[in-house]
Amino acid sequence: MSMSSPMRPIRIWPLALILPSVLAGTSFPQAVQAQVVPGGATCPAGTVRGPANLIQNGNFAQGNVGFTTDARLPFRGINVYPSDPLGGYAILTQDFAPNDPDADGAPGFPGVVDPQPFPGDATNNVDPSNTFLYSNPGAAAVVDPANPPVIWQQAVGVQPNTTYSFIAYFLNLLVPGAPGLPPQIQLAADGQDLGPLREVTVRQVWQPIQFTFTTRRGQRSVTLSIVDQALTTLGDDFGLVAIGLNECLPIAPSQQADLRLSKTVDIPSPNVAQNITYTVTLTNDGPDTATNVTVTDRLPAGLTFVSATPSVGSFDGATGVWSIPSLASGSSVTLQIVATVNTSAPVTNTAQVTAADQDDPDSTPNNNDPNEDDQASITIPFAPEPRLRLVKRITAVLRNGAPLSGVDVSSFVDDPADPDDNVLNQTPLRPIGVPNIPSAIPLRSGDQLEYTVYFLSDGNSTAFGVNFCDPVPSGTTFLPNSFSAGQGIVVNRFGATVATTNTAGDDIGSFFPALNPAAPPCANLNNPNGSVFVELGDLPITSPNNVGFARFRVQVN
Repeated sequence: MSMSSPMRPIRIWPLALILPSVLAGTSFPQAVQAQVVPGGATCPAGTVRGPANLIQNGNFAQGNVGFTTDARLPFRGINVYPSDPLGGYAILTQDFAPNDPDADGAPGFPGVVDPQPFPGDATNNVDPSNTFLYSNPGAAAVVDPANPPVIWQQAVGVQPNTTYSFIAYFLNLLVPGAPGLPPQIQLAADGQDLGPLREVTVRQVWQPIQFTFTTRRGQRSVTLSIVDQALTTLGDDFGLVAIGLNECLPIAPSQQADLRLSKTVDIPSPNVAQNITYTVTLTNDGPDTATNVTVTDRLPAGLTFVSATPSVGSFDGATGVWSIPSLASGSSVTLQIVATVNTSAPVTNTAQVTAADQDDPDSTPNNNDPNEDDQASITIPFAPEPRLRLVKRITAVLRNGAPLSGVDVSSFVDDPADPDDNVLNQTPLRPIGVPNIPSAIPLRSGDQLEYTVYFLSDGNSTAFGVNFCDPVPSGTTFLPNSFSAGQGIVVNRFGATVATTNTAGDDIGSFFPALNPAAPPCANLNNPNGSVFVELGDLPITSPNNVGFARFRVQVN
């Protein structure tokens, strides 16, 4: 009788999941870079937007002077409508009466466009303005999609190696419900785009568009441009005002009462209730005392608040607000929050400090906010989960008591379909042997095969109560005395190799004879050909105790 060696799937039975024991805290400061800030201007950490505006006539109070536009975008006058299809631009002032078809003090078409004066922006210290530029490129300006019109351009004197904030405010003049596409605005310096274009989609609300950039070594001037890339005659009517170029100036040392947050998390050892403890540490790195400080730490979904212990001040568990009356220079205070984990998904918890009377030289995440806004976040990145890798190999082939010629079981053989064998091959216990006997070497009745099942516990927690079951292949018979009388199973665990008895209950190995009911995790409890059963118990994830094997022999019928 000849046959190839069949392989049977192995069933494993990990019985418990735990949380990892330690996870260090991490904070994520925002990198300084050129960026669009929807809420207004910004400057790099340690600097603030200076008061001097280098732009001439940025609010158009002097009419159409101090700047140039595309030749395809002619000036149509003061308080006029730059109508389609010719297009152009106009300067609108407080006196809208000369051309006011809808009697609301603003020129335009009733129900289509409605200019509104600029109300100012207190956040960025920008004054209101009743004068602004009205742009309507029209058909003449959109004939060349590769060359969109320059709405505004001005050359400005600058200092080399200096960072500047470039900002302008835009109004989509279309009224809600009117047909037409929104303006698409691009800011540029010396012909280089300062970032992605911005669509002014919200109608009838003045919106800032802003970028920061740094001049080159030796650079003394820069040409700033505002380009309209909408390229449409239907819509694309917008107002432009409050153009500003301000140097980003260092914060004075006397203003640097700087608060810093950090956060860690303690996760209990296995088999303990799933309560975790966050520790939030607040430090004053600046020279001045910080007052009226609050830290907000609202627990995300998946965490339930249990208790909080502040070293100073008070904590409101309902709102997640920690109030600290004052914090002296160089001192630190802590807050411990205990929470219950109710999820297996990753959980990120963030704390943010606010202190309205303190400046923030290393502002994170919003460089535009001159007050403290530093954050500290930490993530439990994965659900606690054990993992067991199994690799089965034929580690001996005997014919008449001698190794079968042509079958080399002394080295590692990669199975391309099984990535686990490559992982196990990196451990101290390499899975030597062959996955199958080559078809060119048929087995005969009486030949003996030795199977070795290698295991590796490499999840993020201990695998508890692991059992595995390996059914004896059909066409073969389990050899009960392979390693000694009554000992047909060998187990390597925790660095020791021992032969076990075949009888259940004597030790960790046992054999269920054919047609005797097997136990889980055996796939077929009817057990038609017998099954090898091994109780591996708790398998840690630390080397070398996380690797081992179980071994037994069969004879070809």
